[in-house]
Amino acid sequence: MSTILNSNNNKKNSLKLLMLLNLLGGKPKKIAQQTVCEEYNNHSYIQVWHTLEDFYGGFNPAKKDILQNLKTFAKISKFSKDNALEFSSLILNILNKYLVLSPFASQV
Repeated sequence: MSTILNSNNNKKNSLKLLMLLNLLGGKPKKIAQQTVCEEYNNHSYIQVWHTLEDFYGGFNPAKKDILQNLKTFAKISKFSKDNALEFSSLILNILNKYLVLSPFASQV
């Protein structure tokens, strides 16, 4: 029975991969096509999905975004309620991104 279910899952994922490749365009499509193994199967689908996620989403791009936000945040030269609130908001956004996207978040 598990062989039949696994076979059906492979067929579903190969169909999902085919649909994904048809829907993508530009650079994402090129990346996906380069990632596909020789066969459109479960392994190829998972590999393409993870490659696109690493490139366009996931934790690494979020880290770059977080660092950019910190670098461009205006230096606080005089403490006030407004700039403290703005800095606090930035820190809370960083924490929320980390908790949602980090592969280590479940360990926190």
